[in-house]
Amino acid sequence: MPLTGGIDHRDSGVFAHGGWVVASGGTPYIDFWDQKPPAIFLMNAFAIKLFEMKLVGAWWLSLSSLLISLFLAYLVLSRWLGKSIAALLSLFYAVSFAGVLQGGNTVELYALVCEWLLWLLAIQWVDSFSMEKRGTPYRILLALLGGGLAGILHALRQNEAAIAVAVFIALIWNEIAEKRGKNVLMLFASGILGKAIVWVPLLLWLGSRGALTQFYDQAYTYNFHHKIAATALMRLDAFGAIFDYLPVFAIAIVGWFLLVRRKIREGIHFGMRERILSLALPFGLLAVLASGQRFPHYFITLMPTSILFAGLLISKPILLWAKDSPRVDRAIRVSLVLLAVVTFAKTPNNVWNKLDSERGIVEEQTAAMLDSWAVTGDRLFVWGMVPELYVESGLTPATGYTHVYPLISPGYTDSSVVQNFMDDLSRDLPRFILDASSHNGRVPSLGVWTGMNRGVVLAPALKDFFDLVETEYEPLDTTEQWDWILYVRKKGVVTHTEAY
Repeated sequence: MPLTGGIDHRDSGVFAHGGWVVASGGTPYIDFWDQKPPAIFLMNAFAIKLFEMKLVGAWWLSLSSLLISLFLAYLVLSRWLGKSIAALLSLFYAVSFAGVLQGGNTVELYALVCEWLLWLLAIQWVDSFSMEKRGTPYRILLALLGGGLAGILHALRQNEAAIAVAVFIALIWNEIAEKRGKNVLMLFASGILGKAIVWVPLLLWLGSRGALTQFYDQAYTYNFHHKIAATALMRLDAFGAIFDYLPVFAIAIVGWFLLVRRKIREGIHFGMRERILSLALPFGLLAVLASGQRFPHYFITLMPTSILFAGLLISKPILLWAKDSPRVDRAIRVSLVLLAVVTFAKTPNNVWNKLDSERGIVEEQTAAMLDSWAVTGDRLFVWGMVPELYVESGLTPATGYTHVYPLISPGYTDSSVVQNFMDDLSRDLPRFILDASSHNGRVPSLGVWTGMNRGVVLAPALKDFFDLVETEYEPLDTTEQWDWILYVRKKGVVTHTEAY
């Protein structure tokens, strides 16, 4: 996690750039295209403003979220399992970040805080029935807070709300099982109101900026087509990747099957913890696999459920086996230690970590290269996923398409999307175009139009952009690593000396 400078992961840089634009008075979905809801940009804007408009503020925000999630994890684990087990599992939780963190500043990392807070609220809800002074008003407040957390999760990423849905269903299940059905309507209504308290101001803010239509198109229409385009094979591949980047999930999935098996076969009694765990794992898994992508940071969402299942296996193995067995208990603890070792040992060879590490160096080279050629007033278009370069180079984006995924996504990209991009770009063609497609398999190189990328047919209208680059621009410079190519307009080529 780069706490002094540099950006090491493409999603992190996208969110930091969006936050910088918002902090500068811009509007998401109008001044830049993005498919995430607005919370991540508002959080980044706050942190970047706090650090005098430096992108590094986003990574200090990341560190704060990481430390808060560690504290909350220990708090939840100690409340339900005791301090000794909580200390062991908190250490294991911290180690598990090695495979999935990816430089920080991701929606999943910020969502972790909300997930652990939901667990704490569930604990408080159950405990409230054994406290004389904790009556209906207190439980309404808990449900309101839970709905608010659900709203924040949804405002961070659409599918993150799945965990909140699982918790609320478990709470309703619990009330029905405990013959307190009168609380169900109160839970539902208070939860909806809590979510509305988060979302109504967000929608009013976007509406006041004239961005509601664009928000719906980018955050919902795009994502719907993106999820539909994912094949069963892609989702199966993503499922396998979970065990690669988050080995502790193996314990969670085994524990879940054993728990559900005993419930179905023997009808064992489920407490609140077991009810939430039995629902949170499949809901979280569906949320993670929805996109069919195997990016490690996606699997951060599964960390609380995985760690809590590990705790359940240690503290109450009798829930999973008919007999309590010291041998089984020792085997579980040894397995946890081995998984921690595997997680940590795999990190240096993690291909994503290597790419992220190199990426920071390449971005520094690119910013220096742009600085050596550009003059005041020059504009830039980046063909790739590095919008933070607009901030680091000080060059104005030539279009609101500050990253290119909407231009190369099957099911969403059509001639109207490409035409909108071309109209935006052609109003005042930028002096520079940077081809940053190298080392990003989803982005085709500008070198030659093939109409295909990774076996996927590109929108035919996109050939107009490739033709424009070929006729209006020529290569000017190349980065030392990764071979990112800087193109300049043919009528505007100057020497380094003249640029000064």
